[in-house]
Amino acid sequence: MLKQSPIIGCFAHDKFQFAGVNGMRIATLSNTSSYLDQPTGDYVADLSAIPKRLVVGVEAPVWLAQQGIEAPSGLLQYHLIEDGTTVVKLHHQQYLLISGISIMTRLPLGSVFDLDEGRHGNVMVLDYECAEIAIGGPHLAVLLAEFCPMDFAAAPEGVWIATPMAHCEVSLQLNRTGKPACRVLCSPAEAQYLFEIIKDVIDQHDGAVLGFNDYVTIIVNGGVSQP
Repeated sequence: MLKQSPIIGCFAHDKFQFAGVNGMRIATLSNTSSYLDQPTGDYVADLSAIPKRLVVGVEAPVWLAQQGIEAPSGLLQYHLIEDGTTVVKLHHQQYLLISGISIMTRLPLGSVFDLDEGRHGNVMVLDYECAEIAIGGPHLAVLLAEFCPMDFAAAPEGVWIATPMAHCEVSLQLNRTGKPACRVLCSPAEAQYLFEIIKDVIDQHDGAVLGFNDYVTIIVNGGVSQP
């Protein structure tokens, strides 16, 4: 049985197509957005279907190394490994793995994301339940300033930042190189409220709400559809 994205209620059924992605029903394609024709403005998208795993245990860094994954040493620091997977140190015994978007539909057997939940050696591997939102575009700093107290210009890259956003506690990763963008993780319970706040601000700047596949095609693949 498919899970539902915690943000699915924010997408009108007459404006979006829906499908299962990685075991989650999510808005995939917009029926109305012209962003595909002119992908230069601001956008928001639901990325909650991206697989995430939490590896917990004193020996988590050793276990990750055995999987070919280097564990970050600093709290909330992250490494981007070769296949696009992000590994974030959440706690001195907890590491969050976020699948690379380009490989998530063809994950190799035996990868961390393919493992059953439970104990594996000296660590626990668990599904990480959260919502993920992508925000980006030329006015990203202005957009964030409307609902987030963080100083965009001074905020560091290379870490996940814990910050309040529209009265919700989130973790945020910034990218100021190329097209400005950020990825936001929040609790499923707050996801729909937060997405609606962001969507309202995006609308005020004539931005677009993208489906998951729209995001992959436009933002990740530069306008080239996945095979």
